[in-house]
Amino acid sequence: MLLAIAVLIALPAWEPETYSEAYFLSSIDAFRLALSVALVYWGMGAVALVCDRHCINHNFILGVDPRSHVGPEFFFSRAALLTSVWIFTFAMYVIDYKWMVLPEVASESGFNSRSSGHYVMYPCVVLAFTAVMEFAPSRVCRYRYRRSLLASLGRTVAAPCFVVSFGDNVVGDVLTSLTKPLQDVPATFCYLFSHHPQVAESVRRFDAYGTTCPEWEGRWVVPFILGAPLYFRMMQCVRRYVDTKNPMHLCNFGKYAASMAVVAVTCFWSEYKAAILVVSAIATVYAGAWDVCVDWGLGGRELAVLVRAAGRPGGAVEEDDVEAQASLAASAGASCGPLERPRRHFRASFYWFAIVADLLARSTWVLTLMPHDLLVKDIAHRTALITIVSVIEIARRSLWAVLRIENE
Repeated sequence: MLLAIAVLIALPAWEPETYSEAYFLSSIDAFRLALSVALVYWGMGAVALVCDRHCINHNFILGVDPRSHVGPEFFFSRAALLTSVWIFTFAMYVIDYKWMVLPEVASESGFNSRSSGHYVMYPCVVLAFTAVMEFAPSRVCRYRYRRSLLASLGRTVAAPCFVVSFGDNVVGDVLTSLTKPLQDVPATFCYLFSHHPQVAESVRRFDAYGTTCPEWEGRWVVPFILGAPLYFRMMQCVRRYVDTKNPMHLCNFGKYAASMAVVAVTCFWSEYKAAILVVSAIATVYAGAWDVCVDWGLGGRELAVLVRAAGRPGGAVEEDDVEAQASLAASAGASCGPLERPRRHFRASFYWFAIVADLLARSTWVLTLMPHDLLVKDIAHRTALITIVSVIEIARRSLWAVLRIENE
């Protein structure tokens, strides 16, 4: 279906002289917001499935209510339903706009004769269905479980006022990966509450800035959305340092401060390209090294163990390898003898894949901290790049979550 949509987009439009790429893509923020929700469900389902299959008690580690039966089946079923509705609705929108299937509504007040007030119906349907899926009662995901998630989110936003649990820590990290989807929220509101059909000024603004919002949205709202999740994590690090006196939390604070510097430079001093390159490189290397060495517990000794394990048949760390077990156990903060179960649950090849994938995806993650119009100027390429980067970051965060939970 996704391939079919790509073919539909590539096909020439009916009456090309009235076709406007900017008008066609002006609703993409609303569509991408709904798609991000589905992708988050896919990611949560993948994390739960991998943890279950490798005997990692993720519910206990994250502090989930032990009565909860929310598992990978729930997440995958929600994700599949949301994705199916999204694909169908977006395909109908593409067909309708490019080949003018339905009659135009109030086209005389819009951008051109192809404009129509009914095009807003398609993103509204997707967003309404997504909202219904989020708030509808469920026998599996009961309201008390949703309230506990909202409570964790509230503690994260209110940092450093509350003690930071591991679950709150993960919530804060996930928020830093959702800056692009969160950035689509005000853009979606601007589109939905703008004039329909779209007028020439809205189309011009979207073509120039990638949003139908006024200029102040890009100047004030976007930097706030990009910086707020980083600020929350910084405050969590401060609270954890105050509670534990462990200087590693100050180092973690520095990681998010480096990312905050990317936001500041790209939003307020975008003309200094060299400064953007330097702070982006520092933030990327800092965050990537922290993922591998601290969050996943794969220091020099552990990586040496994985190198030896990669040479064995199947790439597994053998249980009778005392040095290997001791090194990997030390990375998890516990002692491990030769008769105890391995502290690591995956083959060496999986860790190497995760390291390479994380570092490569981190190089695109830094793009999520930059305003839309700094990436590329062509509207179609810019839209595709933002969407691809958002998908990659959600996938990277899902991979990160598996190994972060395992290490904990």
